[in-house]
Amino acid sequence: MSFASNAGMESPKEAFRLWAAKPRLAGESSASWIQRLCGDHQYSIKVLGQLLDYRPTRGDWDRGLDGEPWERLLRLVTVLDRRDWYGEMGLLRVMHERGKRICHLRMVGVKPAYRWCPTCFAEDKTPYLRWYWRLDSIRECWVHQIPLCEWCDVCGEAFLVHRARLVGKSASMLSECSTCGASLTSPMANGGSYDRLLQRKLKTLFDPWWSVAGTCRVDSSLAVMYHFSVLDRHQLAMARVEANVVRRDELLKQEKFWVLGANCFREDATLHVDKDVTFRAPWQWNLDPGSRLAVAAALRSIRIERRTNKSKLEVPS
Repeated sequence: MSFASNAGMESPKEAFRLWAAKPRLAGESSASWIQRLCGDHQYSIKVLGQLLDYRPTRGDWDRGLDGEPWERLLRLVTVLDRRDWYGEMGLLRVMHERGKRICHLRMVGVKPAYRWCPTCFAEDKTPYLRWYWRLDSIRECWVHQIPLCEWCDVCGEAFLVHRARLVGKSASMLSECSTCGASLTSPMANGGSYDRLLQRKLKTLFDPWWSVAGTCRVDSSLAVMYHFSVLDRHQLAMARVEANVVRRDELLKQEKFWVLGANCFREDATLHVDKDVTFRAPWQWNLDPGSRLAVAAALRSIRIERRTNKSKLEVPS
């Protein structure tokens, strides 16, 4: 590429452009767009950082890029709408900035990492990462309502984004494991269990930004609402566990008795238990004098009835 002088207005570095840059996709994260940008130009993360005179901490482009570096990047590309930075592409940065201790982004060790939906990857014409896959408390795909995957089933490695994954590869390789090359488009067994109600609440909380045209500014209270949604569900789950433990201990200390009376000896009658418990415990007979008389009367009635029926059967017709 040659740089023609334009009345001495631009230096070669200032005239440089990232001509192959493509627009962001619906719900795409900053890290995902940076990965595709590096892949389209076959630049490493290091080279891109040199062009911008900037390199985010630990290679985390979701929470690092802001202000002057972002303005420099915008001047190098021709397709990116500036409003996107205030919408979905900037949401993770704002969440981290306004709640560093409470809005955790997924990390493996000290490296930025993503969960992913294999069905989304399989349906994508161009595979890309959704921003909400990076939030550590999000465990479910908002489109397909299935667990997000965390590790490659073949090699057990996480989906890391601190290095350019597409150098020397096509854009479709973003849906492959960078370690072993296995496809990440098939359901995997490492999604695990999670609180489905919490996932629905978080999806509702982020609805204003989960759209094709998610360009609205991020509400300053979003990080706090996200934190308390997660915290409330966690505290509720812990309270339930503690209550169940207390209830179990109390029931184990109590004596369990059959609720027994004369009606229990009627035909098709069943014995009822005074406590609805799911574990086995030894039962005892514990009858007060009135109940004992009722049982004795019931047994006497049964004997008389059976003797009568037996006598009728023995009488010749």
